[in-house]
Amino acid sequence: MDADFRWPLKRCGDLLVLNYGKALVESKRHAGLVPVYGTNGPCGTHDRALAAGPGLVLGRKGMGNLGIEWCDTDFWVIDTAYFATPKSSEVNLAFFYYLIKFVGLNHLKDGTSNPSLSRETFYAQLYPCPPPRAQAGIVEMLVALDDKIDLNRRTNETLESIARTIFKSWFVDCDPMRAKVEGQGRPSMGTVDSVVGIRREGINPGEFSNELFDHYSIPAFDERRMPRQESGESIKSNKFVVPPQTVLLSKLNPRFPRIWLPEVSPIRRSVCSTEFIVAEPKPGFSREFVYCLFGSSGFAESLSELVTGTSSSHQRVRPEDFLRMKVIRPPQELVARFTEAVRPMLKHTAEGAEESLTLSFLRNALLPKLLSGELRIRDAEKMVEAHV
Repeated sequence: MDADFRWPLKRCGDLLVLNYGKALVESKRHAGLVPVYGTNGPCGTHDRALAAGPGLVLGRKGMGNLGIEWCDTDFWVIDTAYFATPKSSEVNLAFFYYLIKFVGLNHLKDGTSNPSLSRETFYAQLYPCPPPRAQAGIVEMLVALDDKIDLNRRTNETLESIARTIFKSWFVDCDPMRAKVEGQGRPSMGTVDSVVGIRREGINPGEFSNELFDHYSIPAFDERRMPRQESGESIKSNKFVVPPQTVLLSKLNPRFPRIWLPEVSPIRRSVCSTEFIVAEPKPGFSREFVYCLFGSSGFAESLSELVTGTSSSHQRVRPEDFLRMKVIRPPQELVARFTEAVRPMLKHTAEGAEESLTLSFLRNALLPKLLSGELRIRDAEKMVEAHV
């Protein structure tokens, strides 16, 4: 940390105690609701706790990233991690969770074969330490943003689950409600290529170095299911163009489904990794129907059976095999009714995801300024109130 910060700097050893975890192999764990943490984060559950919550867990050793986790409940920490306790009532543990997560721990590791973070190294670090009231105010703002992001996530999960349940009811189970709406028998069967076509228009964003793209990549999906805004210069390889009204389906490792309903920006071009299939619904079908079709369990199982490649981490589905898959082909009237029912839900999930991305950007912009004292807390409160 830089010594020009407004908040006074203090040694971590004067603020926190790092307590060693205790070994707990999986065979010794009992069924329970107590979360268990290791060096990389959550790693199971147990029926009793080692430490009282709320608490801060810090990874201790290993080649990967050291986890920095907050737990609201009592918890267990295994011997590859620490749990921190404050040295005085003037230390707000949640404030130091945000501070340490921002600064990181990996640069403090020592060793080559099994690098680890020593308590002595951690204790020697200088961190800004605001007065207790300021710590509490900063935590309150950051928690408000995180809570809103989490609420959006849970709401989106619920709405997507409802949409998929309706799909299963109408098109897989063919329940009486669906039959009444359709007035016919079971949907007919066809192949994927009778439902969607594949768009293969390519682009090299590097040729437009100063242009800003919405980049739909595998890492962006795994991180928050939102595209990253990146300059053409920073996108290093050829990509597919993502037109409006399409659905993205990853052909890489389909046992981990990655299905995207992209909201294409009217002011930026959208591109995606060539690991995605860019599927465009054919007349009579909607992208909401296609999205739920791709997310159905039967489709996922069939897709996984088509993989090629010997490496379990890099198995792919060939587009031509994907297009030959057998799928249901409901009457167009029923597809239209289904689309009318679920489109508002999926539109809300897109809006919620976009809001969460904005809130995440706001939190990440405020965090260093609040931690350093560069930004007055009352000014930050006004910015947060406008969003939450």
